[in-house]
Amino acid sequence: MTCPRSVFLLAILFFLAGTLCGQADTISMPATPVKKDTLKLHDPKKAALLSLIPGAGQIYNKKWWKLPIVYAGLGAAGYFAVDNGMKAIKYRNEFFFRQYEEKGEDYCDPDLKGFDAPSILNQKNNYLRSMEIAIGIFTILYALNIIDALVDGHLFHFDISDDLSLRITPYIDNNTPFKTFSTGIAFNFSFR
Repeated sequence: MTCPRSVFLLAILFFLAGTLCGQADTISMPATPVKKDTLKLHDPKKAALLSLIPGAGQIYNKKWWKLPIVYAGLGAAGYFAVDNGMKAIKYRNEFFFRQYEEKGEDYCDPDLKGFDAPSILNQKNNYLRSMEIAIGIFTILYALNIIDALVDGHLFHFDISDDLSLRITPYIDNNTPFKTFSTGIAFNFSFR
C-alpha cells in the first residue's frame, strides 16, 4: 500500500509540472528571410562513406599525404595475401597429385621434387596461415582507413594554430587567517 503523503506529493508535482512548462513565444520572425551561411559544412559521414573507396575519404578531408600510406598498406597486405594463396594452391595441387594420381610420375611440379608428402602438406598449411593473416591485416587496414577518414572529418575545423598556449608554473599561496602555506602547480591558459 502506498503512503498517502507520497500520493499527495506526486499529485502536486503533476499539476505543477503542467503549469510550469508553459511559456509564451515572444520572439517574432524577422520580415526578411535570413540567408544560410555560405560556409560549406564538412560532413564526417560523407568522409566515412567516401573512404569505402580507399583514400577517397582522405582526399575529401584534404589529407593528401595519407594516400601513399593507405595504398602502400593495403597494397602490401593484398600482395602477400595473393602470393601466399598462390603458393598454397601450388603445394595443395602437388600434394593431391602425389596422393591420387597413378604411379607413373611421382611429382607434378619439378621444383618440389625433393620434398616428401608430409613436408608439402606442412608447407601448404603454412602458406594458408600466412594468407589468412595477410587477409586479416588487409581487413584491419581497410577499417582503419574508414575510421581515420571519420575522425579527420570530425576534426576538420579544429584550430591547431599557435594562438593557444599553456604555461605550467609552481603555485604558492599564503593563507594568513590559518597561518599555512598551500603549494601546487598552476596551469595558465592564454588565448591570444
